Amino acid sequence: VLIFWLIGIADCRASKPSNSVLTTGMFAQLLPLLIIISCINAAWSLSSSGKAVPSPKGFTGVRFSLYPNMNKEDDGSSTSLKEAIKNAVLDIPSLGVEVHPDDVSSCLLGPEPALFEAVRVAFGRAARTKGGKPRNVSMQCTFSAGCPGEPDQSPLPLRTAKPDDQFVPDALDLPPRVACQFAVYPLGTESHMETIYNVIEHAKKKPCWKDGKSHFCSMLDGNGNDVFDTIQSSFQLARKFSPEGHLVMTATLTANKSRWPDSDKSPPTPLI
Repeated sequence: VLIFWLIGIADCRASKPSNSVLTTGMFAQLLPLLIIISCINAAWSLSSSGKAVPSPKGFTGVRFSLYPNMNKEDDGSSTSLKEAIKNAVLDIPSLGVEVHPDDVSSCLLGPEPALFEAVRVAFGRAARTKGGKPRNVSMQCTFSAGCPGEPDQSPLPLRTAKPDDQFVPDALDLPPRVACQFAVYPLGTESHMETIYNVIEHAKKKPCWKDGKSHFCSMLDGNGNDVFDTIQSSFQLARKFSPEGHLVMTATLTANKSRWPDSDKSPPTPLI
């Protein structure tokens, strides 16, 4: 379009004898440059229009570590830390997740609902002895969705546990009180703070929300099922607000503290 416009101007000016030689000469010198610019612009336009819109990645996983407190209050049914952890993760693959343990933690890969079901089962089992006595336990989790270094979709291992359409009973057998610090980290998106604020407002509506100033995280304190439901729904909400980015959520949970008076649940004094 620019070339044709300049040609029109040159033709108009060429009709005037006084400017004919100058205008035609200038245009002759500029024409090769204008052709190059036009070709570059056309190539850029074609590449931009043909660029596919990135689709949300579905690869989800969680890496977690369990820390059951093996002290003298144990009823003796669990003889070692290793045995307590092995019992907590027994048959976890039957929930439809891949399990990749190492010397530091265990990584679970699979559909998002199965991941949260699996960590609930592991935490609940670790929070009690084989004899059913409450045991102090802590767990650290790092959930991830849409990591750019992973495939687009999570593996879909076969689920053999029953029922197929809801959590197994062990996933609901959680301590009556669980404390949790969690935080979401939306990566690769300019609206990360909007996502974080929406998650916080969502969590504030839950019965386990704990008011007060907490650095780098939000606090939950309440029934174990409420706490795990809240971190799962928060993760789902964050994915909804940043579907094309890489989402990370950290969660540190503890239950059955030996000294855990009710006053601990009162809101801390706000920092000034």
